[in-house]
Amino acid sequence: MEYMKLADPRAARRHLSLVGGTLALLMLLTVLIQAVSSYIVSLWAPALLQNSFGRYAVQLLPWYLAVVPLTMLLLRANTFGRPPARKLGAARYLSFFPMSYALLFAGSMLGNLVTSVIGVLTGHSVQNATAQLISGTDPLATILFVVLLAPLIEELLFRKFLIDALYPYGEAPAIFISALVFGLFHGNFFQFFYAAAIGGLFGYLYCKTGRIRYSLGLHIFINFLGSVVSVRVLEHVDLRALQQGDIEGLLNDPRGFLLLIGYFGFIMAMATGGVLLFILQGGKVRLLKGAVPFRARFAANAGMITYLLMCVVFFTRSVFL
Repeated sequence: MEYMKLADPRAARRHLSLVGGTLALLMLLTVLIQAVSSYIVSLWAPALLQNSFGRYAVQLLPWYLAVVPLTMLLLRANTFGRPPARKLGAARYLSFFPMSYALLFAGSMLGNLVTSVIGVLTGHSVQNATAQLISGTDPLATILFVVLLAPLIEELLFRKFLIDALYPYGEAPAIFISALVFGLFHGNFFQFFYAAAIGGLFGYLYCKTGRIRYSLGLHIFINFLGSVVSVRVLEHVDLRALQQGDIEGLLNDPRGFLLLIGYFGFIMAMATGGVLLFILQGGKVRLLKGAVPFRARFAANAGMITYLLMCVVFFTRSVFL
């Protein structure tokens, strides 16, 4: 069988180094192609950068068309097994929605806490650049690039192709490494914790079904609520009053206040339901061992170390920008 090629520990270590090197190349090419495409367009067609569609297209389309396919080809060349395809019942699938929100909520709180601590220690206010970008984006551009294309590309890349490449080592290493890589790829502390957490849940779902359509549906739902619904709700709220906890100021616009309470109530209900489901179903989780023994020292290879060092650079950059 294909996975027998990894039976030799040296072959397994070399394989994981190639996977890590591919991820490092992905990170490097992502930064380069976005910088180069933005620079070229700023010289020859600067008007494109003046609207949401143009900015997203300039930065993302070259990445989608060149970097992502290359990364997928390299990962596919180092794939020796994949999760078997299984169907998932509707009730079971729906239970993953509140569970994903429990992880998202907890991860977001932890990310905000960590960035606040970093801000105090460094004396530098850490800004959430992603949230600022989305808040100033045309809704149609957000739906196309953030709600539809981003989840599709990320699920293919970080679940389908990456987990397939890691699957011979077992579901636990495959899920953990893919979740960590997914969180780190976001390049900032605001998104790292919740991205890694829900990445783990998405990875588990993919390992148990062998189909990305399930995690893709969750990903689209989360991005839609976070980048479209939340932004539309906040447009009707006095943000200064919200930041200061000024209830009287918020009540000056009853409609906005009711929308905010309704949205926040929905999020809290989802997160609370997710916590309860984790408690009820946590003991039922069974992760299959791999056909190839995984040794922790395998992760200390040139490829993975290079990827981690690059992530350290981008996380540091996100703090001081």
